[in-house]
Amino acid sequence: MNNEGFLSLDNEVYKKAVDDYFWWNLRQDLGESGDITTKLLPFSFNKKVTAEIRFKSNFGVLAGREEIEFFLRNNNIKNYEFFYEDRDYIRKKDGLIARITAKASEILAYERIILNLLQSMTSVATNTRIFIFDLEKVKSRSVVAATRKNPLGLIDKKAVSIGGGLAHRLGLFDAILIKDNHLSVLGRENDIFLTQKYIDKINKSKASFFEVECDSLVNFIHIIDLFEKAELGENLKKDFVIMFDNFTPKEAKKAVKLLKDKKLDRYIYTEISGGINLFNLEEYGKCGTDIISTSFLSLATKHVDIGMDFV
Repeated sequence: MNNEGFLSLDNEVYKKAVDDYFWWNLRQDLGESGDITTKLLPFSFNKKVTAEIRFKSNFGVLAGREEIEFFLRNNNIKNYEFFYEDRDYIRKKDGLIARITAKASEILAYERIILNLLQSMTSVATNTRIFIFDLEKVKSRSVVAATRKNPLGLIDKKAVSIGGGLAHRLGLFDAILIKDNHLSVLGRENDIFLTQKYIDKINKSKASFFEVECDSLVNFIHIIDLFEKAELGENLKKDFVIMFDNFTPKEAKKAVKLLKDKKLDRYIYTEISGGINLFNLEEYGKCGTDIISTSFLSLATKHVDIGMDFV
C-alpha cells in the first residue's frame, strides 16, 4: 500500500505530472507578454545575480528539492546548491535552503513558481510529521495516510510520503476501492465483489491492493460475513482493506475488536477516514486501525514561510 517508489522522477508518470505542473504555472504566470516589470527596468537581462532561498518559519520538514532541481535543470540553470535533503528537519535559525546563481531575468521570472512548490510540499510534509508526532504521543499503531482529496495530486502524495506518511492509493489506476456509489450502481447485485469469481479477477489485476468502503457497523459485519463465507482469507492474493467511512472512534474500536475476535485481522487491514483532524486525531489514534487517512494533511495545512532574496 506504500507507493513511495512510484513518486520519483525516475518514474515517467510522476515525472510528467511534475513537468506539467511547472509548464502550466509558467504559462499562467508569464502569459503572452512575459515579465513586463523586469522588461521595464533599466538593467541587463543577462546580468548574473545570486539568490538565497531561506526558511522563515520555526520548524519544518523539507520537501520539493528533487522537483526544484528538475525545474532548474530543465531551464538550463546549472549553478545552484542545496544545503538540505528532502526529509531533513529545518529551523529558522539555520534556514538557508539553497543558493542559485543565474541571470536576473531568469530568477525574477521563476521565483514565485519555485517558492510556491517548495512551500506547498514542505507544508504538507511538515503537517504530516506533526500528525505522526501526535499519534506517537498516544502510542498509536496507526499509520497516517493521504487521500485523493488534494490540490496537487501526485505531488501532494509525494509530500505526505516525505513527511513519513503513507502515499496510499495514487489514483484510479493503481488500486481497487469499492465505494458506496459503486454499490448504488450495482443495486441488488452489490455483494458480487466478494465472490470467488470476482476475487479471481482481482488477483489477476494490476491493483496493488483491494479496498472496500463501509459506512456503518451493520455494513462492516455484512462485509466480513461475505469474506468468511467465500473463504477468501487464503484465496485473496492482494492486500485487503476495509475502510470505516465517518465512523466514530467508539464504532471503530468495536469493529477492530470484532475482527480480532474472529481472527480475521491477519487477513484484513483496517482504515478509518472522514472528518479526522489534529483536534480529534488522538481519539482516533486509540481505535487500533492500521491506517488513518485524512485530507487534512493537504487541504488544511498551515503553510510554512519560505522566501527568496538576492545577495
